[in-house]
Amino acid sequence: MLLLLVISGCKNDNLLNPAVSICGNAVLEQDEECDDGNIANGDGCSSICKKESTAYLSFPLFSSDSPLNDKLYDAETKQTIKAVNYFDSTQDGYRQEFVVEVNNPTKSFVLQVKKFSVPVFFSDTTDTKDVPLLCGQDYALKNKLMSVRLPSNFEPSLDGDGANIYPTVCGDEKEGVCDCNLVIIDKDKGCMYEFWQAKKNADGSLSASWANGMPISYPGVYPRGMSARGSGFPLLAGVIWPDEFKNGIRHALLFANSMPKGCPDSLKTDAEKLSSKGVPGCPVWPATDSDGENTDIFALPEGARLQLDPTINLDSFNLKPYEKIIAKAMQEYGMYLTDSGDTGIALYAIDPKSYLSDPYEGIFSSADYDAYGSVKLDGLKQFADKFKVIKWGEPPLDTRTLDMKIDVNGQYRWEKKAVENGCAVYG
Repeated sequence: MLLLLVISGCKNDNLLNPAVSICGNAVLEQDEECDDGNIANGDGCSSICKKESTAYLSFPLFSSDSPLNDKLYDAETKQTIKAVNYFDSTQDGYRQEFVVEVNNPTKSFVLQVKKFSVPVFFSDTTDTKDVPLLCGQDYALKNKLMSVRLPSNFEPSLDGDGANIYPTVCGDEKEGVCDCNLVIIDKDKGCMYEFWQAKKNADGSLSASWANGMPISYPGVYPRGMSARGSGFPLLAGVIWPDEFKNGIRHALLFANSMPKGCPDSLKTDAEKLSSKGVPGCPVWPATDSDGENTDIFALPEGARLQLDPTINLDSFNLKPYEKIIAKAMQEYGMYLTDSGDTGIALYAIDPKSYLSDPYEGIFSSADYDAYGSVKLDGLKQFADKFKVIKWGEPPLDTRTLDMKIDVNGQYRWEKKAVENGCAVYG
């Protein structure tokens, strides 16, 4: 998976002769937004010294053995890269459950772009700040995420109608309380930080209900859960970047649905068995946590991986260009169920507020968006019964702990823990 960074252009405050502006002399002068010493386009500062918002620099995100970088099929050569086993007809209920949700007329198949999405900002200072965590004590006996280099321009995602409501106590469930996601990348440290229910305070500081961080070179899953998603996958995993709609998606996708599976009876406590409510916390590998509560036996658990039938010729279907790019990634890498939501089937994209101007201009039209700022993927609904559910296995032996309990169907349960890793340091 590639991480695409935004280069916002240079800035030089040495104003010499305000009456004369010469683009390309590395001096910021009258009417110039930037001047990087050349008149080339595509490097963040244009040939007329205006900032460019869609200049990218790519480098690997997550390790080569990450489940997100696990390629199954090559659509160009039509060659299988990795053979996998699918659930057979006797266990087809998993696929049928997915088909029912995709075909549900009250649910949508969308790409979350402008709301419920993932804004990404990059550390541009040497000053470090501690981020207080509203749920820190409740979740992990931690009060704050320490020593984060906060960029001045960070801004969390919007939810619903955009009127974000922040919790006053951990676990606040009043209507409208936001997810308010945020990711900050510190390139110098090689770290990515993620925040749930993030709030930018009046003084420019940051607070959140929960936060975590990992090295960019990690496998892309927190080892004992505690991510800003329900599944242990970080916010930035499986997200589609604007440039990937032009260059192709080279990683697995993540998706949410409205009914991930809860814990089976074999993993419930005696008290939980007496309740009719679903119990979260029982994923399948490679997920390390789950917020699913569905009690249906064939509901998909978080960590489940689906693949769009790679034998389908996408050119023979009426797909919009961006739908075809997404469908190809679903054939080549598949997609993991990693969160619950009310929309139906929802994929994730980088929030355009991460850029100086709309990076999706020319990719999506205004008609492609729904009322919630998500892009409609109606063309993918015709493939509802063309997805295959890949058989999941039990957690690898080297990941097992004494507190891990594993059900016969591969779901497991253990104690969630915030694991410090050189990036995530708590106080």
